Amino acid sequence: MERDSFMRKAGTHDTITMDITGHSTREMFDRYNTVDEQEKIEAVKKMESYLLAANPKQVTKG
Repeated sequence: MERDSFMRKAGTHDTITMDITGHSTREMFDRYNTVDEQEKIEAVKKMESYLLAANPKQVTKG
């Protein structure tokens, strides 16, 4: 895993990460900033929690 990904996971803003790593373009940052499966799972869980809180009467299927 690249420094970009570690810094993002730590909560560092993209522009600060780009400055520290020397990436002058968004394309270069995106090339080294990778997302792993666990992050995807956590993102879906957060979305589900948000939707359930926003619509408590809604039934979740799946």
